[in-house]
Amino acid sequence: MAWTVALEGWTRVQARDSLSHEAYESINQALVIFGLVTGTLSLVVHTYTSVFITRQFGIHNVFTIIAWMLAVATQGLTLYGFSDGGLGKHEATLSESELARFTVIILAIVVTFIPLVCVAKLSLIMLYYRLSPHVKLWRFCIYGIATLITLPSLILVLLYLFGCQPVAKAWDSTITEGHCVDRLSIMLASSVLNVLTDFLMIIAPIPLIWKLNMRKHKADYSSTIITSIFRAITVDNLLYEGDHPYHMAVPILWANAETVLVIICDCLPSLRPFLHRHCPGGCFTGSEPSGVPPSETRNTRQHGRSRYFDDDIELIQNGSNPSRSMVITRTVEMELQYHKAEVDARLTKPSIP
Repeated sequence: MAWTVALEGWTRVQARDSLSHEAYESINQALVIFGLVTGTLSLVVHTYTSVFITRQFGIHNVFTIIAWMLAVATQGLTLYGFSDGGLGKHEATLSESELARFTVIILAIVVTFIPLVCVAKLSLIMLYYRLSPHVKLWRFCIYGIATLITLPSLILVLLYLFGCQPVAKAWDSTITEGHCVDRLSIMLASSVLNVLTDFLMIIAPIPLIWKLNMRKHKADYSSTIITSIFRAITVDNLLYEGDHPYHMAVPILWANAETVLVIICDCLPSLRPFLHRHCPGGCFTGSEPSGVPPSETRNTRQHGRSRYFDDDIELIQNGSNPSRSMVITRTVEMELQYHKAEVDARLTKPSIP
């Protein structure tokens, strides 16, 4: 029943119809349940793959775990906000205690959500860095994107926390004197920042993809761009509307959806190695392509290759130990060159017996 109410309510949100508080709460509960299940499963697969398959557990995994913890905290705050924090209710119907809780809960959601997105993106940026760590221009690009993600996020959080005079006015709705920076503008700036950094993270790997002769590039973060844009639109509408406890419900729902997507996208790089280990050959290639001799197909699978790689970049790192390799998975569709020997000669060095 709750899922039916949530689905109907989400349809009405898309149509910009007015919803009851119960409908908003049901939508949020559905998003939280979906997010907890998919986010936790994604994190488990991501961590397992890094520890036992690729053996590349590092600081990016720690950042992903921190992002997941912040996501769970954000989801818990939204649950409380809709149940007892006044979210989705008309301001005229709120008591003084509910209005005070609303002020605190929005503050808590904002200062949790912004670091969550920041940390999740930094985790992915660390994987980006390892694509080509020895290219100076690539390092400069990655450092620039990381700075653009981190510094504005820190500034926005500090402004939201300490942007009032007196400072306690930021969380104490009973203080009527003094003034605060425009809180809605901070939320809008956060949405715009997410759209910008998502776009940069999509286009940044394109030169490397061309260099590796990819034929098509698909970026996971395009989905988070969509949620960021819709969140920016709904926050922008708040600048011209009153009754913030009620109208804040829609931006919070979009933020909750973005919370789910950012964790899933952060963990997707581990999906392909995980499935290659536990479902070799059948998960991606299906039946053998027509016209390909069975022996050639078997040989291709034995070496972990196929003509088309739908979801990954395989980057071979050669150093003092030629057998050492690292697989970094991104959502790309890669077609190997016609002469596979030429590709092998360029991407790998022959192992020394």
